[in-house]
Amino acid sequence: MEVARRKIIKQGLGGRTISLPIDWVRKNNLRPGDDVKIYNEGNHLIITPTERPVKTTQLTITPATNKLLLRTLIANAYRSGAERIVLRPTQKMAFSQAALTSVIKEFPGLTIEEQDYTIIMMLKDDPSHIRRHLRVSFQIAKTALEEVSTQWGATGLHSFRQRALKERDITIRNVVVAEESADYIELASQLEKVIAHSVYLNDYLRLAKPPRCELPEKALQMLLPLKEAFEKNDFQRATTAWNTSREQLYRYFPKGSSPRGDPGVQRFVFTIMRSLRHIASRLLAITAEKTP
Repeated sequence: MEVARRKIIKQGLGGRTISLPIDWVRKNNLRPGDDVKIYNEGNHLIITPTERPVKTTQLTITPATNKLLLRTLIANAYRSGAERIVLRPTQKMAFSQAALTSVIKEFPGLTIEEQDYTIIMMLKDDPSHIRRHLRVSFQIAKTALEEVSTQWGATGLHSFRQRALKERDITIRNVVVAEESADYIELASQLEKVIAHSVYLNDYLRLAKPPRCELPEKALQMLLPLKEAFEKNDFQRATTAWNTSREQLYRYFPKGSSPRGDPGVQRFVFTIMRSLRHIASRLLAITAEKTP
């Protein structure tokens, strides 16, 4: 039997509060707002989880629901923390069973009961994985920008885009389930945008074949201190990275003028750097929360 010690915290006029061991909470897949049962046996309190209703989302599927719209609907339900997604076709569906299966595979943990078009979440949500998934997203962004800078469109990066979407969606789901700060949602979304526009930039380089320039490498240099600040969870590093990212954005894209080089490259890199500025702001908020 594991023994955990807790301090009793005064709450209100006569209440007393203790926290639940986080490992026990995760093992029983408990969420904020769930009920537990408390049994009083002499000098002992026994706490057990209660059965809670499965969070279910019903999606109405019309003949106009194509594969892209279906993915959007399922993604919204998935990110909101739904454990069961029920598809309700009004008529014959416009997509095949194979198309539905391919969409489901894009979301970690989802599986489908083919007989009634019910989608089930098989994995237990683990809020402790939020930072792990964000670290993966940072690494994907770093690798994508490295590929763009060194290969200049010579290789395809579309697998990066799919991986980025998966990491974003499962991060947002875990944030919502754990009722964590919305700054994590914004961070995941902006990292996905950095990766997406790196892929778009790579496609542009492959098709348009513009002359090489330093802008993609400058975007990579802007990302690296942000990645380090997140990994170290360090407010001072985040502050320095925020100031540096601001200086870099205005240095390479000064107001009233444009840097030399291909306008298409400029447009994509500016979009990437602007997302990196948003990431810098979110890191300030996230690391400030951890600062005593």
